[in-house]
Amino acid sequence: MSSRIGDKIKAAQVAMSAADRIDWAKVWEAIGAVLDEEIFPHHESVDTSSGDRSQTSQAIEQIYSLSTGAGSNNFNLLPLASQEGCRVRVEKVDTGAGVGTVNPYGAETFLGGATAFPLRKQGDFIEYEVQGGVAIVIDSLATIDSDPLDTNQTQTWPHGMGVKPTIVSWCLLCLTAEYGYAIGDEAWNVESYPAGDRYVGIKSDATNFMTRITVAPMVQRFDIYSYGVITTANWAIRIRYKL
Repeated sequence: MSSRIGDKIKAAQVAMSAADRIDWAKVWEAIGAVLDEEIFPHHESVDTSSGDRSQTSQAIEQIYSLSTGAGSNNFNLLPLASQEGCRVRVEKVDTGAGVGTVNPYGAETFLGGATAFPLRKQGDFIEYEVQGGVAIVIDSLATIDSDPLDTNQTQTWPHGMGVKPTIVSWCLLCLTAEYGYAIGDEAWNVESYPAGDRYVGIKSDATNFMTRITVAPMVQRFDIYSYGVITTANWAIRIRYKL
């Protein structure tokens, strides 16, 4: 048992002797300290709700609830580099427009070469474990939205990872209500319709996502039972990807 916990228990005993009664508040405080530090020492949940933070806790496992609001936060997890076996999960928990960027060891990288991992949308997360001084990514998910679509050109936007990501899924994102879709709705029933050159092309490299369409694609309508050709300015492409 640590000396700090022993000091807490002794303090509780002194208080009870002086008052000639049981001081239950101090008893439970001492018990809580024993449970936290002796029985459950390997888990800590940290709320990093605002500002730039450098975490220095020696816990084996850390869970960071990232709330970025309207601003942007940068989380440098450099102190975790020396904690072999330390498992970290950083997740965006709010719906704000701010972007949280996870930097594993400052100037160092995740295994595979990624220099950062952006968290833009609620539910985006990265989970990794320190092994041999390297952050090995166990699981991750990031989301990015394109600008409004346009035809006959390649649209490019940076993903911010420093390596080529793995695309998990993509869909159309409604920007202006159309065909029974509200703003923010995702359309997963996109019709390529090859005869009309309505393919959606998506690819990536270590810096950017790139999309190209020749003719506006079609979606299943939700106002009537039919398909409809989208108005490109009313829609964007949403990509979910991971390391």
